[in-house]
Amino acid sequence: MPSVLNPNNLVRSQLCIDESKPTILLVTDSVAVHTGLAQLCRNIWGRIQKTGEFNIVQLGWWHEYPVEQAAWPLITTQKSPKNGALEPADYYGHISLNKILDVVKPQAIWVSSDPWMAVPLMARRQRISCPIIAYLAVDGGPLDLYPRTLSAGEDPGRVAPNQLGWHEVVHAANYVVPYGSYGYRVLTHFYPEANVCEPIPLGVDTKVFKYVSQDERDDLKQQLFGVGPDQRVFLSVSRNQMRKNLAYNFLALHFLRSGHYTVCQECGAFNLWHRDYATCTDIRPRSKCYKCGAGSMLPGAPASTLHYYAHVPTDEMLQDSLRLVPLMQQLDLMGAETSDCVFTNTKLRSTHGVPVEEMARYYAACDAFAMPSNEGFGLPFIEAMSTGTPVVALDYSAPPDFLRGAATLVPSEHAWCEPPTGYWRGLPDPHAWTQAIYETCMLTGEAREAARQRARERALEYDWDGIASRWHELVSQALSSSGPSLWTQPIIGV
Repeated sequence: MPSVLNPNNLVRSQLCIDESKPTILLVTDSVAVHTGLAQLCRNIWGRIQKTGEFNIVQLGWWHEYPVEQAAWPLITTQKSPKNGALEPADYYGHISLNKILDVVKPQAIWVSSDPWMAVPLMARRQRISCPIIAYLAVDGGPLDLYPRTLSAGEDPGRVAPNQLGWHEVVHAANYVVPYGSYGYRVLTHFYPEANVCEPIPLGVDTKVFKYVSQDERDDLKQQLFGVGPDQRVFLSVSRNQMRKNLAYNFLALHFLRSGHYTVCQECGAFNLWHRDYATCTDIRPRSKCYKCGAGSMLPGAPASTLHYYAHVPTDEMLQDSLRLVPLMQQLDLMGAETSDCVFTNTKLRSTHGVPVEEMARYYAACDAFAMPSNEGFGLPFIEAMSTGTPVVALDYSAPPDFLRGAATLVPSEHAWCEPPTGYWRGLPDPHAWTQAIYETCMLTGEAREAARQRARERALEYDWDGIASRWHELVSQALSSSGPSLWTQPIIGV
């Protein structure tokens, strides 16, 4: 049984390394936890491991509440000797990496993350002789285009990773692999001199996330949400983070259920009522269409059969980034304690989710998957599509790469700057977003079946076996030829 190892007393004999094989060090979220990074690592490297060609060792971030068994030796980041909690100063290996590199002695390093998370590794580039392959999630344009010079004596273990970031990571890696063509466009535009490879997408297990019949969907809807087939449910699957833009889903539900929208007789666009956000009240219908300017408007009918399943960790419902309970109360979507139109899952925590088989049931029970988020790829989108659930998404960042032609994409006409991660974030048009949710949820008959078939057929193109095969080829290439690196001098002395 592979071991979970403490970096403080790590010795090479614990790793059970076969010296006749090359050793690959994986650097990403622990494969034992419930995150998207962990999931993609399990699916890619679990398949590569079966070839028996490599020793695989992992530095696993966020190994605090494991829900899976690691299939290879897993080294955690440091934990507090007082309470066993993760040490914040070592979240991404700021402190542990030097010793881990010395003990593991990898022939190649594979890191999968947002660019800023990989900074502690890349900051040690000068002491790493093997090739580094960076598999990067890019879900916005970068802010930090140029390197940052640290002042003398500044401790990298106390510098927030995002204070360095894109430039250092892209230039330190021998191979930079984005998740999709969006990431490829961003990286090659801003860093044309870097060795940015053709993108390798993420995948989906189409046997777990399987297509189900309408009768099965109706049964699941009753079992999971307690509503009949005449009711409509859309869902989102995410953490409660600003870039997920979840407020737009709650706003859409509010305007649709209240009937506080009008429909333009000329272009058919939904127009949400003017809203006074100071007093949290809808004040009046729009006199002219926001889209075409026509003045001929029909009142919208209240969508009383519409519901929203927010698959969000319950311990994040009140966090500062988006206080969901007060938001629902202000939008008249819940009373003092309960809601009859917003469903949540009490099993969910930020540290662990539900088994993939159960998650597949939730996707299949819903009429639409609607996520206005910015993503480096977006596993929930492809998982929902694999079950045949039609998708509504923002036409920004990576998801449109694989959604276009098989989902409803809503334009992003505004953006905001998110300094903590160094990204420009897209925002949906609230009128168009609300209309897309309504029209997708209310599909019936042949139109509904056609939308589901398009979604399923697209998902079948993203098979984990083929994706793992591409990674096997690239890693083998890296081992035989390290590839170019633009690294010239250390950012910091580590």
